Amino acid sequence: MTLKVLDHFYTDIGHATVAASSVNGQGSFSTTVPYTSSFQGGTQEGIIALYAYNGDGSFAAVVMVKVLLSV
Repeated sequence: MTLKVLDHFYTDIGHATVAASSVNGQGSFSTTVPYTSSFQGGTQEGIIALYAYNGDGSFAAVVMVKVLLSV
């Protein structure tokens, strides 16, 4: 799985690989994702997106959450 931090233009400004903790799609994880804000004037809207892949590399699922990002 891949966790991405997207800025307000949906540009990838940070990402990390996340190990799956279960095979049935349910579980929890914790990770740190360093990112470089593209907006230097304070906070900006962004998105945290978690991408899960099938064995052939195609997308199995995606979960997106809107967040506020700061410098």
